[in-house]
Amino acid sequence: MVNYRNMREARKPERMGKKYQWIGLHEILGLLADNYRWHSGFDSTRAARCSGGWAMNIRDIDPSHLPWSRPPEGGRPWWQPLRYALRPSRKALEPWIRSRYWPDPKSLILSTDLDRVEWLVTEGHYEWSDLDQRHAGNDRYPYRTVWYQLRCYLVRSRHADPIRRWLSRQDFMGRWMPESVTHHGDFIAEYPWHPSAHESRQGWTKGWRGGLKPPVAVLIPAASLSWDDSFDASTKESYSGFVPSSWLVQELHASWQPPFDYTTESGRIVATDPSWHLAGPQVGLVRRWDFDEVCRKMDVVPFWTLLGEKHVIEGLGRPVLPWREVSGFFELAGGRVVGSSRQKILSPRN
Repeated sequence: MVNYRNMREARKPERMGKKYQWIGLHEILGLLADNYRWHSGFDSTRAARCSGGWAMNIRDIDPSHLPWSRPPEGGRPWWQPLRYALRPSRKALEPWIRSRYWPDPKSLILSTDLDRVEWLVTEGHYEWSDLDQRHAGNDRYPYRTVWYQLRCYLVRSRHADPIRRWLSRQDFMGRWMPESVTHHGDFIAEYPWHPSAHESRQGWTKGWRGGLKPPVAVLIPAASLSWDDSFDASTKESYSGFVPSSWLVQELHASWQPPFDYTTESGRIVATDPSWHLAGPQVGLVRRWDFDEVCRKMDVVPFWTLLGEKHVIEGLGRPVLPWREVSGFFELAGGRVVGSSRQKILSPRN
């Protein structure tokens, strides 16, 4: 119900007549786009024919994702089989940081679902914490946290040996390695074939940041799509999900299936973000057998990099405790994941 308390803020009920104002706005924009040149900035010399509503960033509803929401917390996600947990404790914080123990990432790279199908991670973000949700404000601190980032890279087979030696010496903190493309505002159902998804396509790359770069070009099998919560409240929250990169969708001969799955013509899921089916960390997964076939066909070798940190969130004020960082790389050998990691402890600057 609309009443005098409703102001101009978003996410509120609107009168029926407002619908026709929205329709009129989009019709006017369509007429302008059809009859005038357009540029997102103020440089008229670079203006060109408008390619569509996506270029103006005016599409405010993704009709391919309206009914979906993430599952509630609970249960044990099969793609994070690690039996690792931090029990709430405010004692022995520094000895915990100085301990060299880390969760083993191998089972995160290669996991098996409930149907005994093996999956490989293309990108994954994981976190463990002993934050007590019953506490609020400063009472939450201190608490411990561990996070991991796993990223997959493909290199040409002839470069496998030199890149293996190079990876074994690297510290990945700072996220200077090439990363997957994150694209905002695409309709999920339009990825990756629609012109609106052109910017989300990525091929062989050494990255776009200055400074450190890999010695050879790499191919990244993951991408991510995101969308803000809608002005008209057609969606209740922002959302994002991992998808296979555009070239991998093509190589897998896959097509989108809601919410974040990609299937073959026979309906077999070959890539997925399982966190949209069961509560757990957000990851991109590809069916191992199909991924192996793609790698053989393209004559490439997959590697995975690990970046992680173990630290204590101390709250307000200058931190006094050290923290521990880890970097590593992994690969498949003899049907299993092998690799190594390097750790270091850092202390706050005085």
